Amino acid sequence: MRLASQMQKSLQVVEESQLSFSLPDRPVLLRLLSMSKAFEEIAKEASQLSREQRLDLASLLLRLNDSTSDTDVSAEWEREILARIRAIDENEVEGISFEAVMREAEKASYPFCESV
Repeated sequence: MRLASQMQKSLQVVEESQLSFSLPDRPVLLRLLSMSKAFEEIAKEASQLSREQRLDLASLLLRLNDSTSDTDVSAEWEREILARIRAIDENEVEGISFEAVMREAEKASYPFCESV
C-alpha cells in the first residue's frame, strides 16, 4: 500500500483533537498526502534507518533548507541597510543617540522599575 494511502487511512480513524499538528501545519500534511513516488521511496528507506541516521538525515535536510533562506535573508538585510544609510544621508530620517536607545532598552527590559 502506498505511504500516502496509508496516511489517509490512518487519518480517517483519528479524531481531529488527537492530531499532533496545528492548523498552520495542515498544508504540510496535504503536501505529504500528495507526495510523489520518489518521495514515498525516500520516506520508506528513511524509516528503515537507525534513529541516529534519521537524525543525521534530518539535520542535513534542515541545513540544506537553511542555507538557501540565509542567502535570501542576507540579501534582504543588505538592501535594508543600504536603504537606511541612504535615508540618513539624504536627511529623510533623524538619527537617535546611543544614550536614548539605551534608555529605551532599559525601560523595556525593566518595565516594573520606575527609576530606570
